[in-house]
Amino acid sequence: GAKGYIAAGWDGNTALKDFWEWDQTANTWTQRADCGASTWYGATGFSIGSKGYLGTGLNTAMASQQEFWEWDQISNTWTQKTDFGGGLRNGAVGFSIGTKGYVGTGSIPSMMYNDFWEFDPAGNSVQETDLSNLVSIYPNPSNGKFTLSSKLGSGEVCIYNMQGNLTYSTALTNSTLDISDQPAGVYFLKIS
Repeated sequence: GAKGYIAAGWDGNTALKDFWEWDQTANTWTQRADCGASTWYGATGFSIGSKGYLGTGLNTAMASQQEFWEWDQISNTWTQKTDFGGGLRNGAVGFSIGTKGYVGTGSIPSMMYNDFWEFDPAGNSVQETDLSNLVSIYPNPSNGKFTLSSKLGSGEVCIYNMQGNLTYSTALTNSTLDISDQPAGVYFLKIS
């Protein structure tokens, strides 16, 4: 509506948790309930209806966070939600479209992200799906050649290095994947 919000941040010495509401009509700032997390900065947020969402970021100890919180404008209260599913990160981007929120990009000291995650507040929680009967990747570790067996149907397989760079992509099929031309290391496989 006609309100804007600023939350948390860094004062040069510590991460903060204060939360402020700006009223466009009255041109005034009002402090609201402190953010639910202990303290953090570099977080991201978005709003859906009369609720605000804030998550990820760093705490005072410079540790990345996965916490994800919902603020209710009417009751001025914070409720912790299921942790952000995309892992630890700070400096992410958040926005909403309709009734869904999105969080993506960001970084941790050793990696930059280029992914996006969807949040649906109508869901009670984020459910982890057991894919053990649907996808098999072996051997792991490998010499760069491994077999992918999938019952997921059509899709795409992408393999990323530790820097988040795409090193290999192909259609999802039951086949042998070969990244032996890449340096030895840890790689992330994503099936879409």
